[in-house]
Amino acid sequence: MLLHEIQGLGERAKLSRIARSEIQLEVKQEVTQKTYSQRELQRLLKFTNRPVAMNTLKDVMINMSEQGIIFPKTSTNQYRLSISDCYKVADYLGVEKYRDRGWDAFVCILQNLKGGVGKSLGTNMLADALTSLERYALLQNRVLIIDLDPQGTSTQQLLPGYDIADSDLTSILAMATVGLTKDELTKA
Repeated sequence: MLLHEIQGLGERAKLSRIARSEIQLEVKQEVTQKTYSQRELQRLLKFTNRPVAMNTLKDVMINMSEQGIIFPKTSTNQYRLSISDCYKVADYLGVEKYRDRGWDAFVCILQNLKGGVGKSLGTNMLADALTSLERYALLQNRVLIIDLDPQGTSTQQLLPGYDIADSDLTSILAMATVGLTKDELTKA
């Protein structure tokens, strides 16, 4: 291959990556967030330290509404709660978050030098499970994914509009840079 052919191939690959990122961003914006009914919220609360009966939950939500916290409803007067609304109710009830228990964070490392074995996919699915499954939803788990993959697969899946080329600082450089401050890291 000649140099100009390689450069042309690189340019086409770059345009393809940009187009894919734009499509991912559009799809992510079109995907609606999961909403919960009052009954589903009551089921989520069963997995916490504050399970409540349906009548109690109704009373709690009425009290919260009287205090100015408005919950969206459908045209049939059924609650349509976002996960943020569910967190508000859980906080009001005193549901214990994972981080409030004083337990240490735990680390899960998925690594293998072989490519294409599903490390990034498995990592993203695990993070999604720890934040979205009924058993864990109201624990308000915080999950940090450190994407050391030079291809940035997890970053592309979780932040489709983020262009890795926008930053000069990669995760490898961040770890190798002695004396890097939090401000420098967040600006990068």
